[in-house]
Amino acid sequence: MVTKQATGLYGGRTADERRAERRRRLLEAGLEVMASSGWAATTVREICKTAGLNTRYFYECFDGLDELLVAVFDWIIEDSIATAGSAMAAADKDSRSQVHAGVVGAVTALTADPRRARVIATEAMGSQRLTRRRMRLTHYMALMLGAARAEFDPDADPNYTAVQAEALAAGVAGTVLAWLDGRLRLEREELAEYTAQFVDQAMFTSTPVRIAAPVHNSVEH
Repeated sequence: MVTKQATGLYGGRTADERRAERRRRLLEAGLEVMASSGWAATTVREICKTAGLNTRYFYECFDGLDELLVAVFDWIIEDSIATAGSAMAAADKDSRSQVHAGVVGAVTALTADPRRARVIATEAMGSQRLTRRRMRLTHYMALMLGAARAEFDPDADPNYTAVQAEALAAGVAGTVLAWLDGRLRLEREELAEYTAQFVDQAMFTSTPVRIAAPVHNSVEH
């Protein structure tokens, strides 16, 4: 029989460690239930049943289902960013290798788990709160691409570099969503590699654009 120690340990773990473990189990259960049943059919009872926890532990971690949905979404995005960062850390340090590794890492993370893919592809639709969170990954990728391009060509117009990075980051996100929607009939590894190659070609082999002066709309109203 497990006994609680005077030190606050229970089963060799502190209260904070046990709470963190329960939260992790609830996130996993939330992902599983949302992916299999859809958000509209998700209930606290079903999540707790899947997690093997009493309902009171749910409310120890979350105020309600909306907060759980946001937490699951943040978990997916943060893990994708971490995976991309780890891939870049393991790659050669030149700009092109860094970009290739980062794009492959991000695409792979977003598509590796069908449950995560479904939540990203469907549950954010119609929710501005979740759409803004999904944009965190796009923003991270744009920063990564812009920094790599600036390092590769320090003389490039920084405004063009910023526009290019944002457009390509949004394109990567759109490509992943198209694949999740079934419009791109590729293996997951093919998707990651094709996407990385496209970004590489667009960033490092295209001719930079320079605008000599601001362009104004001259159409009279």
